[in-house]
Amino acid sequence: MRPCRVSLLLFLAAASAVAAEKVLVPGSPPLTEEVVGRFTEFFEWALDVQLTDEQRELVRQDLSDSWRKKDKESITGVLDTVARQKDFAQLSRTDRELVRQQLTTELIDELRKTPNDPLARWVLQVYESAHQPIAEGRPPLTRQSADAFVEVLCFMVSEALGSSFKPDRALKDAWAASLAKDYPGFSEEQKQQITRMPLYWAAVRSTWPKLPKEEQKKYRAQWGEGVKALWPQQASPAAPAEGATAARPAERGKKSAAELMRESASRHQAFMGMMNLSMQTHYTRMNSINALGGSPWRYEYRYW
Repeated sequence: MRPCRVSLLLFLAAASAVAAEKVLVPGSPPLTEEVVGRFTEFFEWALDVQLTDEQRELVRQDLSDSWRKKDKESITGVLDTVARQKDFAQLSRTDRELVRQQLTTELIDELRKTPNDPLARWVLQVYESAHQPIAEGRPPLTRQSADAFVEVLCFMVSEALGSSFKPDRALKDAWAASLAKDYPGFSEEQKQQITRMPLYWAAVRSTWPKLPKEEQKKYRAQWGEGVKALWPQQASPAAPAEGATAARPAERGKKSAAELMRESASRHQAFMGMMNLSMQTHYTRMNSINALGGSPWRYEYRYW
């Protein structure tokens, strides 16, 4: 690398560090660019939103006001949030997603308990505008839940058949449209189950690699029974032996996971039974793993 390029990189790194340390409002501790940046990043991550420049400026102004007023409760909440943001950044991608799914629900519930707080109302507006329902209900159906539903199913079917398949945009669009049409006819329990899909899917992605192989095998067998119930023509596939390669669908005379899912994009009711026991069992397993790990994603949000 040329000397001039090294000097430029060092200059940019130093400038970035100075910007991060820039004091916006004096205090003990002061409000810095880094605190505002990390708090904003946490906010966007926790609520799965992308703020506009104008919205970012509103957050900055609110934090500055808290520091100028020496509002100890708000300042403590902000600093706690920044500390958690640093902790969460150390987690794996799948564990971070599991944390986010749990945290989002808790955070939204807390915001709704303070309807007279202007900032809480504003945050809810930002969140709800980014998560418009695609079908009314109690709770309403969102595209996030619909996408998570079909992703979970494709994962289950893929594992049961030994035929890896991830839903493409066309399948997700078809699934969401059909699910939105059927959603008003679902029971309250089924609606609750569907809206919990993002959290369940995050739990599956986080815990699946940590499960012993024998336990994974039990899940595949359980999901295989669901596949047989939904598609009787599909023989219950045995998991390939260690080191062996699964036979291609054409070689064993069965349809692939992709073919099955595309043919069944409107059979939402039938899939609910396949989900029920698996969700309960996996939540139990997830809670056990959390307990062993000290439940690192339990988080008390104290800013609002």
